[in-house]
Amino acid sequence: MTTATAARRVTVKAGKEPTAYQRKKMLEALSAPHYRLPGDTNGRSLDVMRAERWIAAHTADGRPAGLAIAAGYQGFTHFRLTKRGRMALLTDAKRAALDAVDTRGSLASSVPWPTLTALVNDGFVQLLNDHGRPDPNGTAYITNLGRRLMSLPEVDETPAANILIAELAKWDVTAEIEDSEHGDQVVYRAGPVEAVFYRPFGKKWQHSATHPAWMHDSSWCLTVYVGADELQMWGPEGDGARTDSAATAVTFAEWLTKPAETAGTLLLAALAEAGVHAVRDLLSYAVALTPGTPNDEVMDGLNIKIADSAPDVDHAPDEHSGWHAWLCDSDGTPVEEFYDGTADGAPVDCATDSAAAARAIADRIAASAA
Repeated sequence: MTTATAARRVTVKAGKEPTAYQRKKMLEALSAPHYRLPGDTNGRSLDVMRAERWIAAHTADGRPAGLAIAAGYQGFTHFRLTKRGRMALLTDAKRAALDAVDTRGSLASSVPWPTLTALVNDGFVQLLNDHGRPDPNGTAYITNLGRRLMSLPEVDETPAANILIAELAKWDVTAEIEDSEHGDQVVYRAGPVEAVFYRPFGKKWQHSATHPAWMHDSSWCLTVYVGADELQMWGPEGDGARTDSAATAVTFAEWLTKPAETAGTLLLAALAEAGVHAVRDLLSYAVALTPGTPNDEVMDGLNIKIADSAPDVDHAPDEHSGWHAWLCDSDGTPVEEFYDGTADGAPVDCATDSAAAARAIADRIAASAA
């Protein structure tokens, strides 16, 4: 993902404002390669634009025409929008607002509403929510057109979901975009396997997949369901949508070919055998004290958390050091540890420990219901 640096304040000041027609042609040039002015611009407007130095003549190969002609150039010329011309498209208030964008491209919240509305109408700013969708109450971000105006690097606006789906297709994995009450996601279904890819943010399981690539500031979260089992995978953060999507596609394709057994899958199997349903909570599993609690409500009240001292529950079974199980409140704060399968730091047989932890958790749920 291209990350823009904050714009340096531009001090160029135009002597007059363009007419509606001139502004239209200048905006067309702003969107064109090399800021090239449309060839059908009328002569009177060309004279005004040249006099105001909003445009400058260039040779067919992009050199300043004045020097080239003085040196004997006799070929075709065309006009390009200058920095002065770009600044003529802005009022002082608009220019100040765009000068102050942060490294992520968002505008200051102090920008007056009339100025912000005008920038949106110009196409220089867009309002997006955390899902990356247009929202009149969303955060104000500079658009690629606005970036061209302010000489900032353009960013990748491709929906991240499209990038991921294309990467999965390289491995003959077909996925599609679906919507849910918590946001859109990329979904794969085949046989007993269902895989859901999304970018999580905030609380209450909010997530997105169709956000623009430049907004992909955390890795894909991949949740795989195989029957009653659930496996979660995370990629490294900070790699951008394209690198992250490629790595995620490779990892998932390899898993489909040969699903790896982890300590977490052994625990889930043991819990299922004990009649206990668990959901993934980042680096641990969570179990509701009340059987039948919907997945997205498991952590709203007292719940049980199960984790290992390893960074996550997906470690190899031969690296297992013992499960811990705690009763936690809705904030995730441990209230009581009722199971400790560790053995003074020595490796523990994962299957045996998982079975023992599952029995202890089932007993704790039964005791709570008594």
